[in-house]
Amino acid sequence: MADLRPLLDPIWRAFALPVTVTLPGGASVETSGVWIFPQTIEAPEGAEARVADPRRTLALRRDEVPEMLRDSRVRAAERDGLPVLDWRVDGFGRIDPETIEVLLVPAPGDDDT
Repeated sequence: MADLRPLLDPIWRAFALPVTVTLPGGASVETSGVWIFPQTIEAPEGAEARVADPRRTLALRRDEVPEMLRDSRVRAAERDGLPVLDWRVDGFGRIDPETIEVLLVPAPGDDDT
């Protein structure tokens, strides 16, 4: 049976942004990532509104970042041309042999600690 997953290289060439990942107590790794934006789900009329998850999802290549831990720090812009922001890994989404989706929240600044 053929592997039907899309190839990563064309996706990364088209959508990846520069990312710096730092594991707790570890060295920084310069890599790239692709933001996965949340899907909007239409609720039936009259249904209760739900609060959106404030976390952002970033896909990283496992051949570039083979290890990832909760509380790792990520520096990345949300879009090309926007300022680079500091994020903290709060959890994990889908993990497959080629990618890992990390769930990010804004990291507190040095003056917030």
